Amino acid sequence: MRLPNEFAALTCLAGILTCSGLLHARFVPRSFRHSPSQLRDLTQNAPLDLSIPKSRWDDDGVQSTEEEWDEYICKGQKMLAAMTADDAGAAKLYNLDQQTIASEWKDFPQSFTTWGYQHNPFFDNQRLPAPLNQCLESLGVDTNRDRWVTRWYQHRYLSRDNPPEIDQQTYRMTGAYYYAVMSVEQGTMIVPIEFSPTWEGQFRSPPIEGDGLPKLQRASDILWGMWVASGGAGHSLRYVIIQDIHNDITQEVIRRAVKERNQGNLPAWPGFKFSTDTDAGAALLRAPNVVGIGHLLIQRKHDLGIRKVSEITIFKQDTKDQDAAMVFKIE
Repeated sequence: MRLPNEFAALTCLAGILTCSGLLHARFVPRSFRHSPSQLRDLTQNAPLDLSIPKSRWDDDGVQSTEEEWDEYICKGQKMLAAMTADDAGAAKLYNLDQQTIASEWKDFPQSFTTWGYQHNPFFDNQRLPAPLNQCLESLGVDTNRDRWVTRWYQHRYLSRDNPPEIDQQTYRMTGAYYYAVMSVEQGTMIVPIEFSPTWEGQFRSPPIEGDGLPKLQRASDILWGMWVASGGAGHSLRYVIIQDIHNDITQEVIRRAVKERNQGNLPAWPGFKFSTDTDAGAALLRAPNVVGIGHLLIQRKHDLGIRKVSEITIFKQDTKDQDAAMVFKIE
Protein backbone atom coordinates (compact mmCIF):
# COMPACT_ATOMS: atom_id res chain seq x y z
CA MET A 1 0.00 0.00 0.00
CA ARG A 2 1.37 3.39 -0.94
CA LEU A 3 1.80 6.01 1.74
CA PRO A 4 0.09 9.39 1.22
CA ASN A 5 2.42 11.84 -0.49
CA GLU A 6 2.84 14.10 2.55
CA PHE A 7 3.56 11.19 4.88
CA ALA A 8 6.01 9.65 2.44
CA ALA A 9 7.84 12.96 2.16
CA LEU A 10 7.95 13.31 5.95
CA THR A 11 9.38 9.84 6.48
CA CYS A 12 11.97 10.47 3.79
CA LEU A 13 13.01 13.71 5.51
CA ALA A 14 13.21 11.94 8.88
CA GLY A 15 15.49 9.30 7.38
CA ILE A 16 17.78 11.94 5.87
CA LEU A 17 18.02 13.87 9.14
CA THR A 18 18.71 10.69 11.09
CA CYS A 19 21.61 9.71 8.85
CA SER A 20 23.06 13.20 9.09
CA GLY A 21 22.82 13.16 12.89
CA LEU A 22 20.51 16.18 12.92
CA LEU A 23 17.24 14.54 13.89
CA HIS A 24 15.71 16.23 16.91
CA ALA A 25 12.28 15.88 18.45
CA ARG A 26 11.25 19.32 17.20
CA PHE A 27 11.56 18.21 13.55
CA VAL A 28 9.20 15.21 13.62
CA PRO A 29 5.63 14.63 14.79
CA ARG A 30 5.04 13.53 18.38
CA SER A 31 4.12 10.03 17.22
CA PHE A 32 7.76 9.53 16.15
CA ARG A 33 9.39 10.91 19.28
CA HIS A 34 9.62 7.77 21.39
CA SER A 35 12.91 7.00 19.66
CA PRO A 36 13.70 8.98 16.49
CA SER A 37 16.58 6.73 15.51
CA GLN A 38 14.11 3.85 15.22
CA LEU A 39 13.05 5.48 11.95
CA ARG A 40 16.08 4.11 10.21
CA ASP A 41 18.87 1.77 11.23
CA LEU A 42 22.05 3.85 11.34
CA THR A 43 24.24 0.94 10.29
CA GLN A 44 22.28 -1.19 7.86
CA ASN A 45 19.81 1.28 6.28
CA ALA A 46 16.98 -0.96 7.44
CA PRO A 47 13.42 -0.25 6.27
CA LEU A 48 11.38 2.34 8.09
CA ASP A 49 9.73 1.01 11.26
CA LEU A 50 6.38 2.69 11.82
CA SER A 51 5.54 0.78 15.01
CA ILE A 52 6.94 3.48 17.32
CA PRO A 53 4.63 3.80 20.34
CA LYS A 54 3.29 7.05 21.70
CA SER A 55 4.11 7.79 25.34
CA ARG A 56 2.04 10.84 26.16
CA TRP A 57 1.09 11.43 29.76
CA ASP A 58 -2.20 9.84 30.80
CA ASP A 59 -3.56 10.50 34.29
CA ASP A 60 -5.64 7.33 34.08
CA GLY A 61 -2.84 5.06 32.88
CA VAL A 62 -1.30 2.06 34.64
CA GLN A 63 0.14 2.52 38.14
CA SER A 64 2.85 0.56 39.93
CA THR A 65 1.51 -2.53 41.69
CA GLU A 66 1.82 -2.95 45.46
CA GLU A 67 4.77 -5.31 45.00
CA GLU A 68 6.54 -2.96 42.59
CA TRP A 69 5.86 0.05 44.80
CA ASP A 70 7.34 -1.64 47.88
CA GLU A 71 10.41 -2.64 45.87
CA TYR A 72 10.94 0.93 44.62
CA ILE A 73 10.62 2.28 48.16
CA CYS A 74 13.20 -0.19 49.48
CA LYS A 75 15.68 0.49 46.68
CA GLY A 76 15.13 4.24 46.89
CA GLN A 77 15.84 4.26 50.63
CA LYS A 78 19.04 2.32 50.01
CA MET A 79 20.08 4.80 47.32
CA LEU A 80 19.38 7.73 49.65
CA ALA A 81 21.52 6.09 52.35
CA ALA A 82 24.35 5.71 49.83
CA MET A 83 24.06 9.38 48.89
CA THR A 84 24.50 10.50 52.49
CA ALA A 85 27.28 8.00 53.33
CA ASP A 86 30.96 8.56 52.63
CA ASP A 87 32.59 6.79 49.68
CA ALA A 88 33.61 3.66 51.59
CA GLY A 89 30.26 3.50 53.37
CA ALA A 90 28.37 3.69 50.07
CA ALA A 91 30.54 0.89 48.63
CA LYS A 92 29.73 -1.25 51.67
CA LEU A 93 25.99 -0.64 51.23
CA TYR A 94 26.22 -2.12 47.74
CA ASN A 95 28.43 -5.01 48.91
CA LEU A 96 31.37 -4.02 46.72
CA ASP A 97 34.73 -5.69 47.25
CA GLN A 98 36.63 -2.42 46.90
CA GLN A 99 36.58 0.50 49.33
CA THR A 100 35.23 2.97 46.78
CA ILE A 101 32.10 3.32 44.69
CA ALA A 102 33.55 6.12 42.57
CA SER A 103 33.05 5.88 38.81
CA GLU A 104 36.01 4.83 36.68
CA TRP A 105 35.16 7.51 34.11
CA LYS A 106 37.07 10.68 34.88
CA ASP A 107 38.66 11.87 31.64
CA PHE A 108 35.99 14.03 30.03
CA PRO A 109 35.45 15.09 27.32
CA GLN A 110 38.19 12.75 25.98
CA SER A 111 36.26 9.64 27.02
CA PHE A 112 33.41 10.72 24.75
CA THR A 113 35.77 10.83 21.78
CA THR A 114 37.40 7.50 22.65
CA TRP A 115 34.07 5.69 22.78
CA GLY A 116 32.54 7.26 19.70
CA TYR A 117 30.23 9.88 21.19
CA GLN A 118 30.14 12.88 18.88
CA HIS A 119 29.13 16.34 20.03
CA ASN A 120 26.70 17.91 17.56
CA PRO A 121 27.17 21.72 17.63
CA PHE A 122 23.97 22.17 15.61
CA PHE A 123 22.03 22.38 18.89
CA ASP A 124 24.44 24.63 20.79
CA ASN A 125 22.28 27.75 20.40
CA GLN A 126 18.89 26.21 21.05
CA ARG A 127 16.53 28.22 23.24
CA LEU A 128 15.60 27.12 26.72
CA PRO A 129 12.52 24.87 26.78
CA ALA A 130 9.68 27.41 27.01
CA PRO A 131 7.36 25.19 29.12
CA LEU A 132 9.94 25.31 31.93
CA ASN A 133 10.24 29.10 32.20
CA GLN A 134 7.75 29.41 35.06
CA CYS A 135 9.37 26.50 36.87
CA LEU A 136 12.88 27.96 36.55
CA GLU A 137 11.80 31.44 37.62
CA SER A 138 10.03 30.00 40.68
CA LEU A 139 13.27 28.22 41.61
CA GLY A 140 15.18 31.49 41.32
CA VAL A 141 17.08 30.31 38.24
CA ASP A 142 17.84 33.00 35.64
CA THR A 143 16.51 32.07 32.19
CA ASN A 144 18.76 34.51 30.31
CA ARG A 145 20.08 32.42 27.40
CA ASP A 146 23.60 33.82 27.83
CA ARG A 147 23.91 31.91 31.10
CA TRP A 148 23.18 28.53 29.52
CA VAL A 149 25.05 26.05 27.32
CA THR A 150 23.63 23.15 25.33
CA ARG A 151 25.23 19.78 24.70
CA TRP A 152 24.07 17.01 22.37
CA TYR A 153 26.15 13.83 22.26
CA GLN A 154 25.31 10.92 19.99
CA HIS A 155 26.98 7.53 19.80
CA ARG A 156 27.82 7.73 16.11
CA TYR A 157 31.15 7.62 14.31
CA LEU A 158 32.30 10.10 11.73
CA SER A 159 33.00 7.19 9.38
CA ARG A 160 30.60 4.27 9.57
CA ASP A 161 33.08 2.23 7.50
CA ASN A 162 35.85 2.60 10.07
CA PRO A 163 34.51 2.35 13.64
CA PRO A 164 37.20 2.57 16.33
CA GLU A 165 38.79 -0.48 17.87
CA ILE A 166 39.17 -0.41 21.65
CA ASP A 167 40.99 -3.14 23.58
CA GLN A 168 41.11 -5.23 20.39
CA GLN A 169 37.35 -5.06 19.97
CA THR A 170 35.41 -3.13 17.34
CA TYR A 171 32.31 -1.41 18.67
CA ARG A 172 29.41 -0.63 16.36
CA MET A 173 27.51 2.61 16.78
CA THR A 174 24.27 2.29 18.71
CA GLY A 175 22.69 5.64 17.85
CA ALA A 176 22.30 6.49 21.57
CA TYR A 177 21.97 10.20 22.26
CA TYR A 178 21.82 12.59 25.19
CA TYR A 179 20.67 16.21 25.07
CA ALA A 180 21.12 18.55 28.04
CA VAL A 181 20.86 22.29 28.69
CA MET A 182 23.03 23.54 31.56
CA SER A 183 23.79 26.64 33.57
CA VAL A 184 26.82 25.51 35.54
CA GLU A 185 27.15 28.77 37.47
CA GLN A 186 23.57 28.31 38.68
CA GLY A 187 24.04 24.59 39.31
CA THR A 188 21.15 23.63 37.05
CA MET A 189 20.86 20.90 34.41
CA ILE A 190 17.83 20.29 32.18
CA VAL A 191 17.59 16.94 30.38
CA PRO A 192 14.97 17.05 27.60
CA ILE A 193 16.08 13.86 25.82
CA GLU A 194 18.14 10.77 26.66
CA PHE A 195 18.18 7.37 24.96
CA SER A 196 20.83 4.94 26.17
CA PRO A 197 23.02 2.55 24.14
CA THR A 198 21.10 -0.37 25.66
CA TRP A 199 17.79 1.07 24.47
CA GLU A 200 18.94 2.19 21.03
CA GLY A 201 21.10 -0.88 20.45
CA GLN A 202 18.07 -3.16 20.31
CA PHE A 203 16.90 -1.41 17.12
CA ARG A 204 20.12 -1.95 15.18
CA SER A 205 20.40 -4.78 12.66
CA PRO A 206 21.58 -7.08 14.07
CA PRO A 207 20.85 -5.79 17.58
CA ILE A 208 23.76 -4.51 19.68
CA GLU A 209 23.75 -5.90 23.20
CA GLY A 210 25.92 -7.29 25.99
CA ASP A 211 29.64 -6.98 25.32
CA GLY A 212 28.88 -5.25 22.02
CA LEU A 213 27.70 -2.12 23.84
CA PRO A 214 30.19 0.67 24.61
CA LYS A 215 31.56 0.46 28.15
CA LEU A 216 30.80 4.15 28.58
CA GLN A 217 27.02 3.86 28.60
CA ARG A 218 25.46 4.74 31.96
CA ALA A 219 23.40 7.93 32.16
CA SER A 220 25.16 8.93 35.39
CA ASP A 221 28.53 8.99 33.60
CA ILE A 222 27.24 10.58 30.40
CA LEU A 223 25.46 13.40 32.24
CA TRP A 224 28.51 14.03 34.42
CA GLY A 225 30.71 14.13 31.33
CA MET A 226 28.39 16.67 29.72
CA TRP A 227 28.47 18.75 32.91
CA VAL A 228 32.29 18.73 32.92
CA ALA A 229 32.46 19.43 29.17
CA SER A 230 30.29 22.49 29.79
CA GLY A 231 32.67 23.89 32.40
CA GLY A 232 30.93 22.30 35.37
CA ALA A 233 34.08 21.05 37.13
CA GLY A 234 34.22 22.92 40.43
CA HIS A 235 30.52 23.81 40.29
CA SER A 236 27.99 21.96 42.40
CA LEU A 237 24.59 20.74 41.26
CA ARG A 238 21.49 22.35 42.77
CA TYR A 239 18.73 21.27 40.41
CA VAL A 240 18.30 18.58 37.76
CA ILE A 241 15.15 18.71 35.64
CA ILE A 242 13.91 15.85 33.48
CA GLN A 243 11.66 17.60 30.99
CA ASP A 244 9.58 14.97 29.19
CA ILE A 245 8.82 11.70 30.97
CA HIS A 246 8.08 9.14 28.25
CA ASN A 247 9.32 6.02 30.01
CA ASP A 248 6.33 3.81 30.77
CA ILE A 249 7.67 2.50 34.09
CA THR A 250 8.54 6.00 35.34
CA GLN A 251 5.03 7.12 34.43
CA GLU A 252 3.60 4.22 36.44
CA VAL A 253 5.64 5.22 39.50
CA ILE A 254 4.56 8.86 39.14
CA ARG A 255 0.88 7.88 38.92
CA ARG A 256 1.22 5.79 42.07
CA ALA A 257 2.92 8.70 43.87
CA VAL A 258 0.08 11.00 42.78
CA LYS A 259 -2.47 8.47 44.05
CA GLU A 260 -0.73 8.38 47.44
CA ARG A 261 -1.41 12.11 47.86
CA ASN A 262 -5.13 11.64 47.25
CA GLN A 263 -5.38 15.15 45.79
CA GLY A 264 -6.59 14.46 42.27
CA ASN A 265 -4.65 14.29 39.01
CA LEU A 266 -1.12 15.53 38.40
CA PRO A 267 -1.34 19.35 38.26
CA ALA A 268 0.64 21.95 36.35
CA TRP A 269 3.49 23.81 38.05
CA PRO A 270 4.02 24.06 41.04
CA GLY A 271 2.86 20.45 40.92
CA PHE A 272 3.30 18.02 43.81
CA LYS A 273 6.41 18.00 46.02
CA PHE A 274 7.74 14.90 47.73
CA SER A 275 10.47 14.79 50.34
CA THR A 276 12.80 11.87 49.70
CA ASP A 277 12.35 10.98 53.37
CA THR A 278 8.81 9.82 52.51
CA ASP A 279 7.88 6.49 50.92
CA ALA A 280 6.69 8.18 47.72
CA GLY A 281 9.85 10.26 47.47
CA ALA A 282 12.02 7.18 47.95
CA ALA A 283 10.07 5.27 45.30
CA LEU A 284 10.47 8.12 42.80
CA LEU A 285 14.24 7.99 43.35
CA ARG A 286 14.34 4.52 41.81
CA ALA A 287 12.24 5.25 38.71
CA PRO A 288 14.18 4.56 35.47
CA ASN A 289 14.46 8.23 34.49
CA VAL A 290 15.75 9.13 37.95
CA VAL A 291 18.17 6.40 38.98
CA GLY A 292 21.03 7.92 36.95
CA ILE A 293 20.85 11.13 38.98
CA GLY A 294 21.19 9.16 42.20
CA HIS A 295 24.15 7.19 40.88
CA LEU A 296 25.82 10.42 39.74
CA LEU A 297 25.68 11.84 43.28
CA ILE A 298 26.81 8.55 44.82
CA GLN A 299 29.77 8.06 42.47
CA ARG A 300 31.01 11.66 42.30
CA LYS A 301 31.55 12.36 46.00
CA HIS A 302 35.19 13.32 45.35
CA ASP A 303 33.99 16.04 42.96
CA LEU A 304 30.72 17.16 44.55
CA GLY A 305 31.09 16.20 48.19
CA ILE A 306 28.29 14.38 49.99
CA ARG A 307 25.12 15.49 48.23
CA LYS A 308 21.63 14.06 48.12
CA VAL A 309 18.31 14.56 46.36
CA SER A 310 16.24 16.08 49.14
CA GLU A 311 13.04 16.84 47.27
CA ILE A 312 11.32 15.78 44.04
CA THR A 313 8.64 17.86 42.34
CA ILE A 314 6.46 16.33 39.64
CA PHE A 315 4.15 18.38 37.44
CA LYS A 316 2.32 18.44 34.14
CA GLN A 317 3.76 20.81 31.54
CA ASP A 318 1.61 23.48 29.92
CA THR A 319 1.95 22.04 26.42
CA LYS A 320 -0.36 20.36 23.93
CA ASP A 321 0.72 16.90 25.07
CA GLN A 322 0.93 17.86 28.77
CA ASP A 323 4.01 15.71 29.33
CA ALA A 324 5.04 15.06 32.92
CA ALA A 325 8.28 16.62 34.18
CA MET A 326 10.38 16.15 37.32
CA VAL A 327 12.55 18.56 39.32
CA PHE A 328 15.20 17.24 41.70
CA LYS A 329 16.46 19.51 44.44
CA ILE A 330 20.00 18.61 45.48
CA GLU A 331 21.50 19.64 48.81
